[in-house]
Amino acid sequence: MAFNSIILVRNEETDHIERFPDQFWKKAWVALNSPEKPLEFPAGGEIVGQAVWNENEETTGLLAVGGGEATVLLNTRTIDHQSTAGQEALFKLWANHLGYNVSKK
Repeated sequence: MAFNSIILVRNEETDHIERFPDQFWKKAWVALNSPEKPLEFPAGGEIVGQAVWNENEETTGLLAVGGGEATVLLNTRTIDHQSTAGQEALFKLWANHLGYNVSKK
């Protein structure tokens, strides 16, 4: 079974990642496999990243990213999110999850 993972990297801390690449990947691996997410992790004594998502490849996640943080808004079965139809389906699922109905104009 394959998994897809998302790590948010703080660009201002990339020098720590370059100086301590082994620490970065070891800490990222532990964070990605933790049941608690999002989970920040350090390298070289500084917080350099955040493990955001680690799900079976047959799962589609809807995420919000900004302000140095990331949030998983929705996990669902695999949806072709690269197509307009798939994006609309994902949007409708999220709206339904929040208690809204979506219709086109």
